[in-house]
Amino acid sequence: MSDISDIVDAILTEVEAAVSGVTALTTVVHPDDRPDEDFPLATVLQTEYDVEPLDYLQENRVWTVSVVLWEEASKQSGDGLGTRETMQTKLEAIRDKIVADPTLGGTCDRAMCVTAIPESNPDASRIAGVFVVRAERVA
Repeated sequence: MSDISDIVDAILTEVEAAVSGVTALTTVVHPDDRPDEDFPLATVLQTEYDVEPLDYLQENRVWTVSVVLWEEASKQSGDGLGTRETMQTKLEAIRDKIVADPTLGGTCDRAMCVTAIPESNPDASRIAGVFVVRAERVA
């Protein structure tokens, strides 16, 4: 039976496969506490666990994992750094990886990326994208 650490590890493996050069951490960190060479950076923001009762004494176990992806913000057009558009592309690449392996390497029955939102502030030195994965297993 999978637990949250297996599911988080599988999600971060998909992130590493989807985003070139990403540093993936299972702990929550503030991006200002990381050196610049750690970017892009993916950290687990929040995890939740719920159980939904099913017929015949079964239950649907549901893990929800929120991950934030950080990258250096673009200072000028064409500098190769992050914009909302490049962040959206990275979030879509992560989603595509999860769609291609909906069992997250066998850690769950079904996983899906339920939210992917690029965030930016014109004055910020970094931009972020938040995505949420819902993983389920019937037991």
